Amino acid sequence: MGEVAAAVVSGVLSLEDGVKVICRRSRLMATLAGAGAMASGRAARPAGAVGVGRTRRQRVVLAVVASPKSTVVGGAKESIRALIAEWESRDIMAREVAVDVASHTPQVDPILDQLADELTDLDPAEPTIPYYSATLYDPRDLAEWDADYWVDNLRHTVRFAAAVQAALEDGFRVFTELAPHPLLTHAVDQTARTLDIPHMALATMRRDQELTGGLLGAVADLHSAGARVDFAAVCPQGRLIDAPLPVWNRQQLMLVRDPNELAPGGAVLAVHPLLGAHVRLAEEPERHVWQSDVGTDTQPWLGDHQVHNVAALPGAVYCEMALAAGRAVVGDAAELRDISFDQMLLLEEQSLVSASATVTGDGAADFVVETVHEGERVRRAAARIRRNRLRGGAGRL
Repeated sequence: MGEVAAAVVSGVLSLEDGVKVICRRSRLMATLAGAGAMASGRAARPAGAVGVGRTRRQRVVLAVVASPKSTVVGGAKESIRALIAEWESRDIMAREVAVDVASHTPQVDPILDQLADELTDLDPAEPTIPYYSATLYDPRDLAEWDADYWVDNLRHTVRFAAAVQAALEDGFRVFTELAPHPLLTHAVDQTARTLDIPHMALATMRRDQELTGGLLGAVADLHSAGARVDFAAVCPQGRLIDAPLPVWNRQQLMLVRDPNELAPGGAVLAVHPLLGAHVRLAEEPERHVWQSDVGTDTQPWLGDHQVHNVAALPGAVYCEMALAAGRAVVGDAAELRDISFDQMLLLEEQSLVSASATVTGDGAADFVVETVHEGERVRRAAARIRRNRLRGGAGRL
């Protein structure tokens, strides 16, 4: 039925004629309800077609070629369910489609003559925009779009993948599915990816989504994808205006260096602004320690991270401290494992933290960040540091 909608949009059928095709076809198909079924399978068409023909003795036929990797078959209900079980046993994704008539199969043969008779009053016209048929062998062929065409449309295999491929080959790159819920967007994506053609496949509406929001969102997506949008049709009373430029609130956030960071002669030592000065204890050569002030006076930018309106040291800071310590202890290929955040540190104007990395083996160390609260040491975060022997460069989490 999707091709009927396409025929109306392209000017082939009037809205009245499109409704005739849908309603008369649906009324006749209702007389066949109950005996048929259809199933969707994630399998390439040749393998699917061979499996259907050999194992079901033509009681199941190929109904839709949605993409190079997705097909729909139709036929007798018991045969379809047996085929689904067979496909699943071969690890082919399959599911039964929620219909009770097998369109595009011999099951609809009894109503074809009557459908042709009831559609003789159609008045088709030439399309006003490019039309790719999913019924004809060549999607680009111009059809008559008369009663016989719509009979073939009901009976023949739907060649959706071929129609999408033809449109892609002709230079179309943006596809939009107009449906209550996306069913074919993924098929378009699969076809384009198989051909290695850049594209955009967009859905307009989804279940449980407000209609207006979905359609307006689709218009925005189309515009962003480069499609030409007639905004006058969407907002006939509106006018385009220039959006105001952003107003930047420029503030210099300088890292304040402690006087202790100066070496004799006034040279500045390489001190990490969050870790502080690196000290290696002579009595414990395997232990490296740092101490720094991460308070909001020293690092005012840390005050932007707040919990219940109180500045708190973010987890990213602990990770950066651990990576910096790791590079100092095991080299640039340091990486972090088993990161834990033990207790939140609420920042004051001055907040002293101590960090240590204790070497536990070749290329490994334990990292801990602590503070002193009311005379007791409080562990704030910890991590395992390890040298990645397979890679160099900057550290990673």
